[in-house]
Amino acid sequence: MTPSPLFPTLTSMNLTLAAISYGITVFALILLTVRVRTLLAIYKKGAADPTRGNDKGSRLRMALREIFGHTKMFNFTVVGFAHWFVMIGFFSLFGTLITAYGQLIDPYFALPVIGHFWVYEYFTELIAWATGIGIVTLIGIRQVTVFAISAHVSMAAEWLRLTTLSSQSCLLFSVLLLCAD
Repeated sequence: MTPSPLFPTLTSMNLTLAAISYGITVFALILLTVRVRTLLAIYKKGAADPTRGNDKGSRLRMALREIFGHTKMFNFTVVGFAHWFVMIGFFSLFGTLITAYGQLIDPYFALPVIGHFWVYEYFTELIAWATGIGIVTLIGIRQVTVFAISAHVSMAAEWLRLTTLSSQSCLLFSVLLLCAD
């Protein structure tokens, strides 16, 4: 396959990886849409709350304080710190996801304006490491607490624990691969 003049580095391998990645993303977005619609249908069955629209400014401030301050979860515990970094990582590393999608087609792709800005690059490295360490910490804590109470569980609960463990192991493996890059 001869390279395209628009994308001189585009090969059949890049095209195949891009098709697989974009296809999985489209499939995941379809599943997300179906689930959100299902949840919205459940929520709409409840009674309306006429006070929900009152004092929108203070409600917005409270929501932002809860989201970014993580006040209910934080409490200066290991779980609180780890969970906060994981939550912040999901939001702040979205740019790296966009960059990865672009680099499937063009290996030199970078986000406009901030893509090569050294402060952004160091910030994403710091948050990526903190998020990875947070995920590993939460997986470890989860596995220790699950094994402590697993003596009195049903087969369904044991199956759920094993599927959770396998998905967490896959996530851990993915994090380690990303950190090795």
